[in-house]
Amino acid sequence: MNSLPELQLLGAYIDDSLDQAQRLAVRARIERDAAWRDELRVMQRVREAVQANAQRYATPPELRERICASARRRPAGWWHRVGVSWRALPRWGDAIAWRPLGVALSVATLTLSVVNITVLQPARDERLMQAAVASHLSAAITRPLVEVASPDRDTLQPWLAQRLGFLVPVVVPPVAQVSLVGARLDGLDGRPVAALVYRLRDHVVHAFIWRATDDGATVTSASMRGLSVDHWSRGGLRYCVVSDLPQAQLLAFAQSLADANHVH
Repeated sequence: MNSLPELQLLGAYIDDSLDQAQRLAVRARIERDAAWRDELRVMQRVREAVQANAQRYATPPELRERICASARRRPAGWWHRVGVSWRALPRWGDAIAWRPLGVALSVATLTLSVVNITVLQPARDERLMQAAVASHLSAAITRPLVEVASPDRDTLQPWLAQRLGFLVPVVVPPVAQVSLVGARLDGLDGRPVAALVYRLRDHVVHAFIWRATDDGATVTSASMRGLSVDHWSRGGLRYCVVSDLPQAQLLAFAQSLADANHVH
């Protein structure tokens, strides 16, 4: 294992900073992947060595006193120039002193929101779609296409829920010549996801599904590395569908799948 996202995911697992779904997915990967188990043992030994040998230093009393004294000081204001003690106006002084900071924080929050909407979210979507395309291309070559080969929702849903910690919609969209092959656990950009595998005539279609905070995003199409990609969000879940189908045909499949999941 030498992938940075995988190493970060294992480090977060050791630090117990993953949510329940992520922990279940990582634990399942560790149980079936010898490379992950070896890396986990190495990281645990390093952590134990650091904890056993790291030196800890107490804060000197002089430094503590200087910090406390600095925190007690009030910034000088216009009331000193007109001979008014700040003690007579504690609340006004605080309000005047902190108002520029409050304005700055408001501007910073608004700026971060705009940046997230206009820059970070599209970049994150692009990264996840690229990861979905890479998984689709490598699935039939480097690993089994599915871990559970079954078209039965009552078989696939409990299996996925046990490993991911949320209920994955398992439906077959009402499109001619579509069949559900099965499902597997996968990872996109360091996050555990469900991978449902369909066949549409002689084409393999992947539907990747994971939890998401954004909701209600409509189906958006893209083309990457010669493949068609559609992604959307609904009901607290994010979907990404990948296939070598022509873009118009995959879009029809994606919209049908989105509608079928919404009904169920």
